[in-house]
Amino acid sequence: LTIHKMFATRADLYRTVYTHAKVKAIELMVVDALVSANNYLQIASYIQDPSQFWKLDDTIMKTIETAPDQELKESRDLILRIRRRDLYQ
Repeated sequence: LTIHKMFATRADLYRTVYTHAKVKAIELMVVDALVSANNYLQIASYIQDPSQFWKLDDTIMKTIETAPDQELKESRDLILRIRRRDLYQ
């Protein structure tokens, strides 16, 4: 595997996978879910504190999904739509 081939493969993946319409729809839905949850969970405040920022990973999605709080309903519904593949068009 040459360095040229590695970068060519990466470019091909970018064009075919990362920019796929369904991938973009999921990305937008995740962003919308996080923005909606931010008012309640204060996710954006984690940026200011490195000891909190490093803890911010994919488990935030499971936290939103399983939380009973009514304030997270919109975010929870978006995550459930992603799981059901009811994606943005």
